[in-house]
Amino acid sequence: MTIIEQYPTAQAAQGQAALLGERGGGATVEADDRGAYAIAVLADDAERAREVLGLVETERQDPTEGELVGAARPWLVPVLLVGMAMCLIPIAAFFITFKLSGG
Repeated sequence: MTIIEQYPTAQAAQGQAALLGERGGGATVEADDRGAYAIAVLADDAERAREVLGLVETERQDPTEGELVGAARPWLVPVLLVGMAMCLIPIAAFFITFKLSGG
């Protein structure tokens, strides 16, 4: 268990532990020899718990321009292919039928 923050009262520590519980993290309140109360979480959850409690600022991950263009219109390529097929197939069928009929 990793201690992420200490509080002077048990009520304050319990409130923050409950907040972590609401956000999907597990936390316990531990008392030390000096009478302070600490919130402890698993080592894997420590970074996320600090972000939830506002102890560290979250890092923004800005997507690149290429990712934004690809994510904005995933339907564009299939629609263009179907549109081209709906135009080219009848035109090709007309010319093939015209040539086979002796024209």
